Amino acid sequence: MRCISGPGSHGALRIRRMYLYKGAGPGSHWCQQDARISGFVAGKPGATSLGDLVQHIAHGVSHASAYISFSSSYDVAWTYACSGPRGEATRTNHGFVYVVDTEKAPPGSPFVYPAQELSGRPEDLTHDGSPNLALGILEPFRYRYFLQTPPLRRGNPPTHQPPSFKQELKALFFALRDSEVLVHNRLDKACIVGREVIP
Repeated sequence: MRCISGPGSHGALRIRRMYLYKGAGPGSHWCQQDARISGFVAGKPGATSLGDLVQHIAHGVSHASAYISFSSSYDVAWTYACSGPRGEATRTNHGFVYVVDTEKAPPGSPFVYPAQELSGRPEDLTHDGSPNLALGILEPFRYRYFLQTPPLRRGNPPTHQPPSFKQELKALFFALRDSEVLVHNRLDKACIVGREVIP
């Protein structure tokens, strides 16, 4: 059931009960700021567009975003908690995994499924690359070859341009990889039912 959260929001949902997780690596904002006291507040609250969602996910601009990222996968959150601005998580340099119970969220809490929002514009999710292009998008340092090598294209003479794709496709791949659920602007501290120390 859709639940619009306010002007400029889109895709906000009142979701069925589930647990969401947020990893906070050593030295990251939510490692140093205890969300159990303040709740989760976006770096730049305000109205949003689909372009803002794409920027948040594809380019990691959370400090200047009206979104806060969570995952339905504990494993994903744990991975993010294992490293941060202060390096790898150790017994003296902790990361954290926050646990959120969506059932405790106030009515109208703005949960957003980015994969659902992005899939509404299929024309932005096409590419002309090889079947391995997804590897290059998800692991650009390891599989840069698939981003740089011109794919086979119809025509004579052949073109020498790298694969073409939009940032919406990149954002969709990232959102699926992380099983991502977004919150628009803020999430009340009452929803936070745990903060686990990593490691």
